[in-house]
Amino acid sequence: MIKHSTLRVGRWLLSGLLLLGAGQGRAQQWSQEEPRWLRLDIPQTSVGVDVEALKENVTANSSTSTHENFLVVPLVGARFQGSVYHPNLMTFDVSGQGGVGWTYDSVTSPGYSRTRNESQNLLLYLATVNFLASKPYNATFFSSHDHTYNNYDFFNTVSADSTRYGGRVAWATKSFNFSTDMGYRDLITSGLTGTSEVAETYLNFNGINQRDRGSSSLTYSFDDFGNSLNNGPVQTSTSQSIGASDSETFGDRGQITANTGASLGWAEYTSQQAQTFNVNENVMVQHRPNLENFLALNYQDSRMDPASSSIFQGVAGVRHQLYDSLTSTLDVHGTYGNISGLNSSAVNDRYGVGLSEGYSKRLGSWGRLSLGGSVVVDHDDQYSSGSGTLSVINESHVLKDIAVTFLNNPRVFATTIMVTGPNGVPTYANGLDYRIIPHGEMTEIQRVPTSVNLSDGATILVSYQSDSLYTSSFETLNGSAQVRLDLFNLIGVYGRINAVDNNAPPQAMAETLTDLIGGADITWRWLHVGAEYEDFDSNFTRYTATRFFETFSFQLGEASHLGLNCNQIFYQYALNQEQTQFQVMGLFNTQVSSWLFWNVEGGYYYQDALGAQQNLAAARTGLNFNWGKLTFKAGYQYNYRVIQQAEKRDSNFFYFQLKRDF
Repeated sequence: MIKHSTLRVGRWLLSGLLLLGAGQGRAQQWSQEEPRWLRLDIPQTSVGVDVEALKENVTANSSTSTHENFLVVPLVGARFQGSVYHPNLMTFDVSGQGGVGWTYDSVTSPGYSRTRNESQNLLLYLATVNFLASKPYNATFFSSHDHTYNNYDFFNTVSADSTRYGGRVAWATKSFNFSTDMGYRDLITSGLTGTSEVAETYLNFNGINQRDRGSSSLTYSFDDFGNSLNNGPVQTSTSQSIGASDSETFGDRGQITANTGASLGWAEYTSQQAQTFNVNENVMVQHRPNLENFLALNYQDSRMDPASSSIFQGVAGVRHQLYDSLTSTLDVHGTYGNISGLNSSAVNDRYGVGLSEGYSKRLGSWGRLSLGGSVVVDHDDQYSSGSGTLSVINESHVLKDIAVTFLNNPRVFATTIMVTGPNGVPTYANGLDYRIIPHGEMTEIQRVPTSVNLSDGATILVSYQSDSLYTSSFETLNGSAQVRLDLFNLIGVYGRINAVDNNAPPQAMAETLTDLIGGADITWRWLHVGAEYEDFDSNFTRYTATRFFETFSFQLGEASHLGLNCNQIFYQYALNQEQTQFQVMGLFNTQVSSWLFWNVEGGYYYQDALGAQQNLAAARTGLNFNWGKLTFKAGYQYNYRVIQQAEKRDSNFFYFQLKRDF
């Protein structure tokens, strides 16, 4: 465990990274020097003081507890740079600051009180060592201890204490480039959602062979990841993967390109193991500037005991650009999959043909018209046996806060859902990182806005079981169309439709849907606003959605900026189920003078997901003062969170930093 402190030293880490980037130039400057066993520049020193104050209130079940912390630490800092024997052999850069201060910490709640007045020892540092920086074969090693404040998103600010160490070894020639990086980090974050600790050990290797008309690569990665919340049980996951790829260009005109790749990955979770093997091939033939053929093949075998699946997919087609504004694509495609689980198995065979058209035309000086559409016809043969359920392994999704994400199959058993990162690391927790919301036959997966592990827009892998096995043969017709008209570089009007129909019997659990979307947006100087309406009608679920957004951006002179971003989203499901989301964020920053910068930010977020309400608010302001070797920073931030009116948390944090370099 890392002992908590409350000082920011992100500036030291930034300085170290800049020094790494300048390593090559310094090596050239030093190359003319005579060897010396030890060369040490005149140390750069500093003195200063950091003051921080924190007050947190938590109200739950009509009971309020308060945490107060106040810290004053005088600081002495130093930075050492130099070399051993010769700069071309080894250089080092060590910077840090430390001090002995005083801290006051108090926790009070009904029936409990604790107060501490004690000294606080502090040592924060960043050390880097470079070997043979000017040579094709070189190495860099680092070690650091840091404390800062991270904004995982606008409404989730946490204090972060981290210890990191690792290194990188590389060898580069004209044709080959090999590099290996490895390291360890221990990160403790504390915020409105509690205290989280992450411990991670990683190793990555990347080798590339460059040729005149192609390249080959070999990669390997290892990641051992553990995370826990509020000193609870540790969720561990370990992943390894190895991959190889090759890219070649053929033909007298270089008109043929081929990319081949294969990878094998395996992961171990707290109570589960998974393995995935993937092979892919992509070929492109450019016959003429406006005519090309393409071929894509992919095979994937996944196993997560007792489930396994093997899927082969292929598509081949031709793309033709008849005019500059018209592009046509015709393809044939097919999928063959074999899935087995506990007491069940399923075989799916799908093949078909697709045609798409895209048209974009400038309408004089006053507008632009964009049209597009596609039609896909498929034949499905599905055969299943046994009395078990359908097992799905590593279904990929991207979670965005402003969009609804459904799992692919209906009738999902929520208790079987497991969610991980792209390589099986980390393992996400239901209720802390994501939540599951049923809608008819479908299941929505939604990110928890205050998650410190799962960020907005992240890619996830979902494994689960569903009651959707069937035996049937049928045809499916999938059609889509979209149109957009932009007028006078000011107003845009658009519409989209996606429809799926089939002749499957009811027991086949095949989806039919009609999805209609229409909207408009306006862009004028500092203003960008829009509105959109969606009507989604499926035999599995139905909803309507109304979305609004407003963005204002003002440039107040050369040194000041004012911005405001807002959005409102309303979902209406069957049985009068509703989801509502509001978000507003504003910011103002100004360069008062060449030595003084001021910024202000604030925002509010509200979400009601089928009666589960969440209110988040945040505000922060800061001053940065730089006058010669004197630096002054001060800031204040406020965070607020209410869940279901049953728990309320708010936090007030103030910091003051003064530093003088010598």
